[in-house]
Amino acid sequence: MSVNNEEVKTIKQFITTLIILIIIVLGIYLFTKFFVTKDTASDTSETEVDYINPEMAIVGTMLNKGKDTYYVILYSTEDENAATYASLLNKYTSSDDYITTYRVDLSNPMNSKYVATGSDVNTESDVLSELKFGKITVLEIKDGKITDSFETVESIEKEWNLS
Repeated sequence: MSVNNEEVKTIKQFITTLIILIIIVLGIYLFTKFFVTKDTASDTSETEVDYINPEMAIVGTMLNKGKDTYYVILYSTEDENAATYASLLNKYTSSDDYITTYRVDLSNPMNSKYVATGSDVNTESDVLSELKFGKITVLEIKDGKITDSFETVESIEKEWNLS
């Protein structure tokens, strides 16, 4: 009988230990459910989605867009007249004469080496590394070559028939 008593004691200890573990796990679960709250501010805020904009380009790829004829407008989005330049592009986009136009942001660090520092503007070169652009430039590109350039709002409006 002593063996039988020992087996019963071991089984009672096992069941007691199991019940205690279940109570502890249940207690932890209830504690986290009622007292730990998640930060809902980050859940409800809008998140910015980064995506590739096919209308954006960098100077290094602006001649390789695969179209026969298109325009590239280059200006810094940090320029004081950036809203005027964007408005100019929006007007052209809604015009009947619209030809595909790509934007290049000169404030992008990848384009910084192409920004003119004074009167060293060069839009005529066939060598990409020699190009330098001022505040605003529109390039007409045919078959991967720069065929014409416009460096004032007035000349751009005239080219795009906006005035």
